[in-house]
Amino acid sequence: MRTLHLVALLPLSLAACGDGSFGTGIPPETVLDEADGDQLGDLCVAISNELLALATGPIQRTICTSLGIGLDSAAVSCQEVRGDCLNEAEPPVVTSCDAVDVSAFDACDTTVGELEDCMHELRANIRRVESQISCGLTRSELAAIDTDNLFPARCTALGEECPALGMLLNFDIDMTE
Repeated sequence: MRTLHLVALLPLSLAACGDGSFGTGIPPETVLDEADGDQLGDLCVAISNELLALATGPIQRTICTSLGIGLDSAAVSCQEVRGDCLNEAEPPVVTSCDAVDVSAFDACDTTVGELEDCMHELRANIRRVESQISCGLTRSELAAIDTDNLFPARCTALGEECPALGMLLNFDIDMTE
């Protein structure tokens, strides 16, 4: 029987939990290689805050619930494992957006609007998976949940087009047996 293990690695910045909406405050038509240092700093903080909100919210709940399902037995319940996991979760690694290298975004034709679309899709995908996982599932039902396309293809494409942006969007979900 396959057990789902989720490992989320997110480079994160100065933190504030979001309300579920993502926005940069920068006009969506702004091309990143034309943005100034302040705009790129704001963009870095917005991305980092969104990733932090996801990591400490739906991703952590999904990981802990999955762990609970995997360890559920007569000795310990899924709810107990989930609760302990949530209470003992390490805070994510926080990095700084104080000194964004503007030159790293040279030749980056991505627009702020494209990035915002990526982040909206990422949040929706994570919420979709989270909504499917509960302590009422069996291990085999958990293994059947499709998480293959959790990270949107558009985000991967943006990271390839703009490597500096790709470093901010570094997000890895490891599915092991």
